[in-house]
Amino acid sequence: MKMLNIKTKPKYFDATDGLAVAVCHSLQNVIQVKSTGKAKKGWESFIKNNPERLR
Repeated sequence: MKMLNIKTKPKYFDATDGLAVAVCHSLQNVIQVKSTGKAKKGWESFIKNNPERLR
């Protein structure tokens, strides 16, 4: 609630769970860029670079 400046407690927590996932995803990308100097390129790049991880 502090991070997103939400003033009132939400009635349904599904919406807040979705916001939490979005915030975490966004922060992971920021951390990735700061540590490696480049952003993730998406699933296509991941699959190409990690074929052994596909089942």
